[in-house]
Amino acid sequence: MNQNNGYHRMPETRKAGEVCEGICPYYLRDKGNGMVYCECARFRFPDKLSRREIVYGFCAHPDNYKKCAIKQAMDHYYERKYNMIDADERGSACVEASK
Repeated sequence: MNQNNGYHRMPETRKAGEVCEGICPYYLRDKGNGMVYCECARFRFPDKLSRREIVYGFCAHPDNYKKCAIKQAMDHYYERKYNMIDADERGSACVEASK
């Protein structure tokens, strides 16, 4: 464990197996200096209390993280991305089959 900030991992190195139920899968780190990072955004807060309200109210809340507009946008982004990949793979399979 990093003793300087108490994180169980180094910033930007979350692995798929590290995603815990009840924590937003896009939440990356909280530097403790009023900045919170998620996969598609960086948030700066005026004080620790406002940061805490958002992190514990959404990012690390067992249910509310699902209501976050940024999480929903990222879910839709990945859905579109993987649908395009699947469509490309189906298209290449059809081309291969016709040869």
